[in-house]
Amino acid sequence: EYFRDLLMRSGVNGADAQLAQISLAGVYDVRKMRAGQLITVDFGILGEEHNRFLGVRFDSNYDRTVWIQRQSRGDYVATEIKKELTLQILRNNGVIDHSVFQAGLQSGMPPEPVVRMINLFAYDVDFQRDVQKGDTFETLIEQHRDRNGDVVRYGNILYAALTIQGSTIKLYRWQGDDGEADYFTEKGDSSRKALMRT
Repeated sequence: EYFRDLLMRSGVNGADAQLAQISLAGVYDVRKMRAGQLITVDFGILGEEHNRFLGVRFDSNYDRTVWIQRQSRGDYVATEIKKELTLQILRNNGVIDHSVFQAGLQSGMPPEPVVRMINLFAYDVDFQRDVQKGDTFETLIEQHRDRNGDVVRYGNILYAALTIQGSTIKLYRWQGDDGEADYFTEKGDSSRKALMRT
């Protein structure tokens, strides 16, 4: 639904909903909103009136929040605020029992970084035939935490190692001066090859 309609469904009158949406111009493009995105609509006391629409807030990105606030003269002002995040490095390792994916989840990694780790080794490993019970993996992954200590995003995989049948493949993330990043072996060979094993 449209942003204005969402506000009206939450109890905001049409005129206020329209003004709130107009205030977003130049701050955030509401067409970027996804279905299921959490939006907080604030109501409160305004002068002698109770339950008046005071504003709305939502995360525009993992590191930014958009606030629309009612001003004293009745118009609305939107601002985008950068969150205070802490970058930490998370080390995970695990022993493969059934699959690399399941072992990654059991080690405490969320599904999305596990899939990215698996894709890093797709040029060297046939995960259907090469991986055996008892093989191991290790990763170093960036994680961003908010002021409450909650993880809001998992970032780049900085290092990943996969030991299969006693042989270890190690990949390191490296970013060049042009800003492009890729993964390389200890010898500096690119992890990307002509054909994937799987």
